[in-house]
Amino acid sequence: MRKKWVTLKDVAKKAGVSYQTVSKVINNKARVSEETKKKIFQAIEELGYKPNILGRGLQRASINTIGFVTSPPEERVSDPFFNELLMSIIDTASKFHYDILVSVCPLGSNAVDILEQLVKTGRVDGIILDGIKVKDDRINYLIKEKFPFVTIGRNDLSVDYSYVDVDGRSAIYKITNYLINKGHRILAFVGPSLEYFYVRERLAGFMEATKERGISIDEKYILLGYEREEGGYRAMDLIMNLNPFPTAIVCCSDLIAIGIMKKSYEYDLDIGRNPAVTGFDGISLSEYVYPPLTTIRQPISQIGEWAVRLLISILKGEPLENHQIILPAEIMIRKTSESPINL
Repeated sequence: MRKKWVTLKDVAKKAGVSYQTVSKVINNKARVSEETKKKIFQAIEELGYKPNILGRGLQRASINTIGFVTSPPEERVSDPFFNELLMSIIDTASKFHYDILVSVCPLGSNAVDILEQLVKTGRVDGIILDGIKVKDDRINYLIKEKFPFVTIGRNDLSVDYSYVDVDGRSAIYKITNYLINKGHRILAFVGPSLEYFYVRERLAGFMEATKERGISIDEKYILLGYEREEGGYRAMDLIMNLNPFPTAIVCCSDLIAIGIMKKSYEYDLDIGRNPAVTGFDGISLSEYVYPPLTTIRQPISQIGEWAVRLLISILKGEPLENHQIILPAEIMIRKTSESPINL
């Protein structure tokens, strides 16, 4: 049986308001109380109403709201990197009189469905996407809908779109060379799944540096699918069984590195020498763990600021000299990257 197309009259009936009121809210043509707007948007969501704005030849009205679409809150709420990024996005948006609507994609749900709700209901003017994967249907959907968006991170799609990213490949290349210069010849790499483009880039930097220095890396020294502190903690159990034991461990994030350090303490290892440990992100906690963690500091606040400014420029139709921003990262040498003991 064919699904009945939901009309404005259906929305009006569901919300308990007139057809004219619904039309005014959708087209942003009159002042309507926030309570009434809330009822209408709730009815739109429940009924699955999808206004064909372009098809009706109407100009999309600005509501000065940017959607920030990210992963589940249980994965991010305790992540210092995410918290600093979110605050930067909110602060920058407020300077331009924009609000931020944070939308999460629960585990097991369809990420495109979440975006479709934002796009079709007119709740946001544009979208900032986080957690970009190599094959990301969200990007394809927004391009198809011609909806304004910017991503934090990028993927390997040949399609042209706007993003802000950090040169993780170059940074990992440099820090790996630093470890090799300190005398480390057996190195391991720990990171999340290769479904994330940034992991592929950082691993590529690691492999490029070791290859150039004549160091062969067996696949068992590349541990993938490990995230946050608990991931690093678990990965260290596997690393302990590697023979020969790696004297240096290059991590995809500070939290992974901190998990590895915690487990290393339990094994009574000499952290900083056997093994040396490096992180990525430059969260404030990295400076206060013991010993202080050598890391790669991302310009987190700049990432959030650039993402908002870029999106607002797109929304205003301003000409852009560069809509694909790649920021440099800074290597912070501390106490976890000394020479191995056997030198």
